[in-house]
Amino acid sequence: MLARFHHAIADGIRLTQAVMGLCDLDPSDVTAVGRPFTHPSTPVQVVASVAKETLSDLADFGTATVRRVGGVASSARDVVVRAVTGDPVEAASSVVDDCKSIFAIGTQALRFPERLMDVNQLVSSSDNRVANDATIPGKYLLSGTSVKTVWSGTPQRHKDADWAPIIELDDVKAIGRATGTTVNDVMISAVAIGLTRYLNENGDDRTDELIWMVPVSIQPVEPGVPKELGNHFALVVLRMPIGITDFAECLANMHERMERIKSSDEALVTFGLQRGIANAPSPLAVGLTNYFANKAVGVLTNVPGPRAPMTLAGTLVDGVLGWAPCSGDQPMTICIFSYNGKVTVGFGADKTLVPDLNRLSELFYEGFNDMYAEIVEGAPSD
Repeated sequence: MLARFHHAIADGIRLTQAVMGLCDLDPSDVTAVGRPFTHPSTPVQVVASVAKETLSDLADFGTATVRRVGGVASSARDVVVRAVTGDPVEAASSVVDDCKSIFAIGTQALRFPERLMDVNQLVSSSDNRVANDATIPGKYLLSGTSVKTVWSGTPQRHKDADWAPIIELDDVKAIGRATGTTVNDVMISAVAIGLTRYLNENGDDRTDELIWMVPVSIQPVEPGVPKELGNHFALVVLRMPIGITDFAECLANMHERMERIKSSDEALVTFGLQRGIANAPSPLAVGLTNYFANKAVGVLTNVPGPRAPMTLAGTLVDGVLGWAPCSGDQPMTICIFSYNGKVTVGFGADKTLVPDLNRLSELFYEGFNDMYAEIVEGAPSD
């Protein structure tokens, strides 16, 4: 059963609620989505809250920097010790590893100015709101158009859709437990691995990052169909690492990036930006929409559905997918949907720019299985 809705009716989460309203299910099995953006109610509380958080974050700058410098100094001392004991090569490699990220940020910033903001990773913890908020302008103003690769071009009329075989949610959670990451981190990392393999198969091994627009619900969603639907979401920017073949490293990198987005005010900032664009004169609104949309490959959504099976007119629902629309020259949209203990990932794309979408689904599924085999089972899959 396939349905198409205009985004003016509602956002993806609330359209999912409307669809589920047609089905028979226990409301208690529906996962609540989103969280309230609470604020202090009085001026005194506002000042106290801001001051407390700012002081804490400023202190974190110092401790994180000392930790980084201390780590490099410790490695330097280790070089001397190991060199004396007869293992200078291994000792030197530890210093190289500690300094690699510093040099990487500097060299990448020459090509991509927005990556200069990555210095916050060196001098702050992932939950430092001040440091994370400081990177928001760089994401939206310094970044250029989406990196040119095999799927770049002007979308045409014909579209295509495909989805990977169903994944057990317990397998996803097992990877998360083994690496200290979330279900969302694991699934997005699997997407990154699949995209990396697709690019490599098509002769692109230079792309190291893709920008995705990720919808975030800014109003809590409770079980049941709401009286009013509406669009209560913001689009945040996820700079997805590409080309990392080490699964644990990919997961850690993704977790760090997602934690920094969560520990920031990016959703509120972009929601205000969206409202401003929506109320602008039509030519300006279209121009601004395309300006921001063309920085990204497309839209990446992750929707938690019911935890138990549901039926439609007495027929069991096997799975659900809902693709967000693309804007500007975006070639692709990806949907991650969890339902009844299983996860389905669907790919939608322009048929001209991505003529072999089924291959992308295959590579994603292979990548997830390889990740599970190495991290959970401790051995690479065949």
